Parts: sequence; structure tokens; C-alpha cells
Amino acid sequence: MKSPWKITLKSWPRQKALINWKAKQTRPFRGFCLNSKLKEPTVEATEPEFPMSFYAVRNANVTIYGAKLSQNLYTGGKLESRLDIARVRVKIAEEELKRRKQELIYKVILAYYDVLQAKRLLDLSLESMDLTNAHLELVKSYYSLGRVPKADLLFTNVKFAEAEFRKIRTENELEAAKIEFNRILGREIEIPILFKEMDFGLQEAAPPSSQDLLSLAFEHRPEWKVLNFQKIIGERKIVLAQSEFAPDLILSGSISKSYLDYPETEAMAEEDATGVADSFAWNIYGMLSWTIFDGLRTPNQIRGAQAELAEIKKYEREIENRIAAEIRQARLNLDAANLLIQVAQKEVEYAEENLALAQERYRKGVGGNVEFLEAQAALSKAKTDQLQAKADYELAKAKINLAVGKEVFALF
Repeated sequence: MKSPWKITLKSWPRQKALINWKAKQTRPFRGFCLNSKLKEPTVEATEPEFPMSFYAVRNANVTIYGAKLSQNLYTGGKLESRLDIARVRVKIAEEELKRRKQELIYKVILAYYDVLQAKRLLDLSLESMDLTNAHLELVKSYYSLGRVPKADLLFTNVKFAEAEFRKIRTENELEAAKIEFNRILGREIEIPILFKEMDFGLQEAAPPSSQDLLSLAFEHRPEWKVLNFQKIIGERKIVLAQSEFAPDLILSGSISKSYLDYPETEAMAEEDATGVADSFAWNIYGMLSWTIFDGLRTPNQIRGAQAELAEIKKYEREIENRIAAEIRQARLNLDAANLLIQVAQKEVEYAEENLALAQERYRKGVGGNVEFLEAQAALSKAKTDQLQAKADYELAKAKINLAVGKEVFALF
């Protein structure tokens, strides 16, 4: 089966939204570029203002072409700060998307392990039901021979009904887990799930220590990187506010070309029927603007930016402690699950040996029916504990991946 989270991320709308948002953050870059504007050709018709004149007056069409250019030469750091802020905001958006991806992957893994665990619990229920049914047939044959009382037959029937009850319940839990898994993947809930054979609860030879995991977390954890990016933005906002004290220098220029077209008239001679005159003009100039007093707006903006940066730094220790606590707890869960797997393995071995002895004693007539059924129940519980310990181990590895911010353990 293809990795479930890859199926989910393939159609995840947040990735497309990030691409559109990143395109908008390129706007501050335009301040560094030459700003040009072309003037559309305009046509005007001129007519004589007076009916009488000492000169020959003719109607004319005037066509004008023009262009304007402007370039920022100095802004006191405004453009640089705005561009830096826009770039860092793009990085923050990328880290936020990465964080949401990791959370989505974690949810998919939890849902998939719920399906696997429910399926294996169903297998255990079927195994227990088959074992109880085989014992029930043996009790029936002994009862027909008069070797056991009716109470043994009735008690065994009760245990078989309990096994069937657990089977029905685990079947329902499996179907519910499949529905939830498909829902998280964004698929139709009726789509069947192809299970991948895997070593459930495979223990790592030498898992990283808590300190190594913490070092990786401060290198890859999106929340920590976002905090550092926010501090950079806070520093650039202070520079941006301080740049209001500096002047702005802009270089501008324009060019224009006009054409005067004299259309043909009946009153003119044929050789002088039409005429075209043109003119060309250009200018270039610099503009310096400097705000001398703005009603203390700039000092207030500087103090506001400084307060915003101080507020961001105040949460640095809190986020650091939260990440460290998550790493420590996930590592403790991994160690505990590792020990539980070892204990559960011994529990299963002892329970299997005890069941074999109880079955042999019952067949020889030296053991009772209750002894056998209790041994069988102990084995079912031991296998359930083993399965839960393995599931906890896998979930602890998934939690470590989420807490660190990268794939430390390959799950499936």
C-alpha cells in the first residue's frame, strides 16, 4: 500500500494556497525596479477659434505618444526592510505548511495503526473463539459420556458466547476504524483498505537519546524556526520605522512625441493638400522629500515595533520548554513501550505453557474445566497486552517524529 499520508498530501488544498500567497509577497521587490508607464496614443481634433484670421487656418488631428520613468535612489532602508519582511513571511508560511503537514501525517499514522490494531484484535478474537469452540466440542463429548457435569457444559457455552460477543464488537471497531481512516485521507468511506504486511512494534536497536532528539528538534521543529523568523521580522520592523527619519530620493523622467496631421481640404492646392508636423520633448529631474515633523508618529512606531519584538522574545523560553517537554515525554513513552513489549512477550510464553498444561490435565481428567478456561482467558489477555504494547511503541515513534519535526523513525 502506498504511504497513506502521500495519498492525502497529493490533494491537500493548503499547498496550492501557499503558492498563491507566495506570489503576493513579491510586491515589495517592485520598489527596487525601474517604474515605467507608457501613455496610450491620444488623438485630438483642433479647429479655428475665430471665423476670421489673417493667417491660413486649417483643422488638424494631434496624436501624442508618451512615457514616464521613475526610479527610487534612496529610501533610508524602507524598501530593503519591506523586502526582508516579505521574504521572511514566505519562510514562515512554508514552515507553517510543514507543521500542518507533519500534524496531518501524524493523524494519518494514528488512524492507520488504529485499523491495524483493530484487525489484529479481530484475529485474536477469532483465534480465541476457535479455541473455545474446540474445547466446547470436547466438553460435549465428555458430557455425552458422563465424564463431566452439565455445569461444565453450560459454563463453556457461556465462554463461547463471550468470545462471539467480543468478535462482533471487534468487527464493528474495525469497520469504524476503516471509516475514520478513509475520512482522514479524504476518500470515499466505502473504499477498501489494502493492508501492508509489516513488523508491528519492531524495536529499534539504538534509538536516539533525549538530548540528541532535542538538538534535532531545535534544528527542524517548525514552531522554533517560526519564532526565530518572527524575531527577524520584529528587528526589520524597527529598522523600517526608523527609516521614516531619512529622506526619500527619486529620479524621474518623461518623454513625449506629438504628430500634427492636416487632412486634405478642398480649399487647398493639390500639392499642398496634406501635411504632417511633429515635435519631441523630454525631461529628467530628481525629487527629494524629507519629513521634518510628523506629530511624533515615527517615534511611536519605533516604540511599538520594539514592544512587539520584546513580546516575541518573551515566548521564546516558553516554546523551548514545551518542545523539550514533548521530546522528553515521547522518549519516556518509547522506553516504557519497549519494556512492556519484553514483559508482554514473557507473559505470552507463560500463558501458552500454562494453557498447554491445563489442556493436557483436562484430557487426562486430573484438571477441571474452569482451570482450562481461565488459562485460555489468560492467554487471550497476554496476547492483547502484547499487541497494545507494540501499538504503543509504534505510536511513540510517530510522536517523536512529530515532536522533532522530521522523520527520525521510518514507520512504513
